[in-house]
Amino acid sequence: MDSDMMEDHRWGRSLRPAPVSPNISAEIEQVPSFIPQFAQLGLGDMQQPPPPSKQSGSHSPFSSHRVPPTFIPSSASSSTNHTEAIPLYQENHGGTTYFYPHQQPPPASIATPDSNGGNPRVGPPTSIHDEVPENHTVVNTNGSFSYQGPVPHIGKFRPKSVAGNSMAQFVSPDVKMELVHRQLAMEARADPHVYPDLPQQVEHLNHLVPLEQINQHHATQSVFKAISVRDGVTYCIRRLHGFRISSPKQLQPLETWKKLSNVNVVQLREVIANCKAFGDSSVILVYDYHPLADSLKTRHFGRMLGSGFIDGITGAKMSSQLSGHVSTQMQQGAGVVEWLLWSYVIQLSSALRAVHANGLASRCVDLSKILVHGKSKVLLSCGGVADLLVPDSQVQQLQMEDLHALGRVLLALATGNAFSARRDLVQQSMTYVSNHYSSDMKNLISFLLSSSPSGRKSINEIMPMIGARFYSQLETAQMRNDMLENELSKELENGRLFRILAKINTIVERPEHNLDPSWSETGDRFLIKLFRDYVFHQVTESGKPWMDMAHIVQCLNKLDAGVSEKVQLVSRDGNNLIVVSYGDLRRCLEAAFRELSTTASVVPRH
Repeated sequence: MDSDMMEDHRWGRSLRPAPVSPNISAEIEQVPSFIPQFAQLGLGDMQQPPPPSKQSGSHSPFSSHRVPPTFIPSSASSSTNHTEAIPLYQENHGGTTYFYPHQQPPPASIATPDSNGGNPRVGPPTSIHDEVPENHTVVNTNGSFSYQGPVPHIGKFRPKSVAGNSMAQFVSPDVKMELVHRQLAMEARADPHVYPDLPQQVEHLNHLVPLEQINQHHATQSVFKAISVRDGVTYCIRRLHGFRISSPKQLQPLETWKKLSNVNVVQLREVIANCKAFGDSSVILVYDYHPLADSLKTRHFGRMLGSGFIDGITGAKMSSQLSGHVSTQMQQGAGVVEWLLWSYVIQLSSALRAVHANGLASRCVDLSKILVHGKSKVLLSCGGVADLLVPDSQVQQLQMEDLHALGRVLLALATGNAFSARRDLVQQSMTYVSNHYSSDMKNLISFLLSSSPSGRKSINEIMPMIGARFYSQLETAQMRNDMLENELSKELENGRLFRILAKINTIVERPEHNLDPSWSETGDRFLIKLFRDYVFHQVTESGKPWMDMAHIVQCLNKLDAGVSEKVQLVSRDGNNLIVVSYGDLRRCLEAAFRELSTTASVVPRH
């Protein structure tokens, strides 16, 4: 056995169900529903399933009369297959083959999902030999799941150095750490000794943590993250110090900003006028929070590496893991690489296009106001702030200013000099761009910085200059989406197996139930305890713990599916030996958990 096959067996990728055999146990009609209700509901929401001995129609192909597949047992398993053969009746409905023993007639009708609306459609059973409807494929689903490797169209994008087998069931460390860092940023709390003047609550927002260094004397704005008690979501709030709303007309532009939704614009959610929580009359703007986002100024020009996020425990600035290589490059005076600069152009032009299409002007296209989230996602922030502080009805002129500001930002990024757009440096900066970037980039920046003879200029006019580079950006985004879907698929089965483990552990070795201290050691519960030992507590001939991920995953999958395969369970003292099917074990598990659920009471928190 080569190393790849050994690795596959170790992590359960070899657990492939065998095709459905015609030799199926006579007990198949007693197998419960394919998907346990607990997998769809909460621990306390378990509903009583129909009696297992009575067959009934279902709107899902995962019905109670569904035939479970037989599995190829692991070499380490002590289970035995039931081989008693009985004649079977076959029928096909909705593209799925069903098997019934002849001694029990099939149900009169089968409910299947309606292809139009997803509602059940009940009709008479059809024979497997009937003509297959158009656009239908005859399949025989396995009846249970096991861990699978990445799909082929994902695998072709993976680096060859990545070990595919060892990481087939778990999220990659890079994605995991990125999400963990964001979660830590969202959960950070401010130390009251470091920030004694922070209010405990601002309207429905609490747990305020400053995202920028607080200047008590000269600041006119400050930014915090806070958690809403309404929905438990973390938001970014911007406070306008000492600003008072005297007329509702002042808030009209912000209503349009709240309706604006674009992937490259930080969403404005709410405006709190004349807030007294800070000891004055302030306006609070509530935005979506993008944890650990850097400004372009910090990412590419900041001497201090990091995101500008303030550690709530120490008050120190937290460094970002994503910006070090770029910031170091900028300190040496080098410009942004062209492919990244084009990515910024496409995203910022998309944001401005959405803003201008809604009759607004951003007025915040600046290195300190453009955020970079993750590796290269760009967002325009501070939407509506300028409209509130400096109202101006000349929207067309302000939109022209947005284009000029975008040109200044791109010129600064290209040259690595934040002041390259000054009048005395523009010519020299454009010469640098001509020597180090493509002619399209030079023409784009020149177009944005120049004045239009007609006095009108639109962000849509730069699309011909972007050209086919737009497809590269689209391909990058779709590859990223495929990668994230692949990472999500690795965790898909983990949630299902966690639910069944949670059910097992709520039953096994429970101290007492209904004043019966031996409840978990008697009846059906005793079988569940023996099964727990069979799965997790086996030892080798020498007495050492035998730990095999494939064995654990395979047993839990069979229990979840309720297959007819039988397993030998032995008590710890060796006095009890029981041969039972996974279907019977699952019925015992469901009955015991249902008994707990029906008598469960809400325990008050202390």
